[in-house]
Amino acid sequence: MADEYSVYVIECTAKTGRVAVHVGIAKNVGKRLEDHRAGRVKATRGRKIKWLAQSFPLSHGDALRLEIKLKKMTSQQKRAWAGVQNYQRRTLGFDWDLEEEGKEPKESQWASSTISIKALDEDSWT
Repeated sequence: MADEYSVYVIECTAKTGRVAVHVGIAKNVGKRLEDHRAGRVKATRGRKIKWLAQSFPLSHGDALRLEIKLKKMTSQQKRAWAGVQNYQRRTLGFDWDLEEEGKEPKESQWASSTISIKALDEDSWT
């Protein structure tokens, strides 16, 4: 895949204590997470950011379709999706966390992955 994108899910806590779950798409999720934390993203500016999960690399079109599906979900459903993604990563040996800045999986690790994002069908989240 020439251009690979990931869909990511973060939790944003406002100064008022309101917590929202934000979904986005990026080529480099680590850099995008840093943009959120530095206040360079209007949607999350002034909020405390916590990374929840990200998808495995996808084509741009597949990533956009997944992002749209996730954005239609409730916060609880988004957190459940994040939990499934993290479980799949641990099961496949991808035990890494973007909370540690700059830490990304090696490209060779992705090549051996057999997980399909198509497992996310609309019926399983309603």
